[in-house]
Amino acid sequence: MTNSDDLAERNSLGADISAAYIHDVKNSLNLLMSKADAGHDAESMRLLMEADDKLNHLLLMYKMQGGMLCINTDAVDPHSFLDILAASYQPFTKHPLRIINEDSSTDFYFDRGLIELCLGNAIHNADRFTLSEIRLSFRIENGMTVIAVSDDGPGYPDHILATFGNGALTSDDGTGLGLYLSSRIAHLHVNKQTHGFVQIYNKCGAVFEMHLP
Repeated sequence: MTNSDDLAERNSLGADISAAYIHDVKNSLNLLMSKADAGHDAESMRLLMEADDKLNHLLLMYKMQGGMLCINTDAVDPHSFLDILAASYQPFTKHPLRIINEDSSTDFYFDRGLIELCLGNAIHNADRFTLSEIRLSFRIENGMTVIAVSDDGPGYPDHILATFGNGALTSDDGTGLGLYLSSRIAHLHVNKQTHGFVQIYNKCGAVFEMHLP
C-alpha cells in the first residue's frame, strides 16, 4: 500500500468514525427531546432541536464530501407540505407561523426530507430575528417551484448578502453554513438541465427562497 493509499484509508476511517459519533449524539439528543416533550419544556425542546439541526448539517457535509448525498424526488402536495411543516415547528418557535398559499392543484417534485431540513433551518433563523411572525409560502415562477420563509425582522446583514454564493461557509451568527447547505441541496435538484438555487434578499425583513425545477 502506498503512502497516498494509506492516507486515503485513514481519512475514510476518520470520516466514518465521525459520522458514527454524530449518529450517537443524535440518538442522545432524541432521548433528551422525548423527556423535554413529556415535561412540556418548550424552551429546552427548541434548543435541542437547534442542536439536532446542526448535527444534521454535519452529516450532510460528510455525505456531500463523500459523494454520497442523493436526491430522491417525489410528488409533494404543496398545501399539505407547508401545513405539516408549520405544525411540526410551531410548538418550538417563539413566534407564530403563518402560511400564505397560492391556489394550486399541481404537485411539486422534490426531495421532501432534504427540503424540509433546509426550510426548518430557515425557520429557526427567522425565529431568532423576526419581530412578530414567520411566513411560509409557495408559488410558481418561471416554471420553477418557489418555497419561501420570510420574517419582519431587521433583514439579512449586508455582509451576508454580499458574500452569499461565493462559497463562504460561516458567519458571525452561524447563518452561513445553513445557507451553503441549502444552496447545495437546491442545486442537486435538476430537471432538463435546469438546477435549483437559493435566493436571499430583504423585503420588510429577511426572505429565504428555494427555487426548484
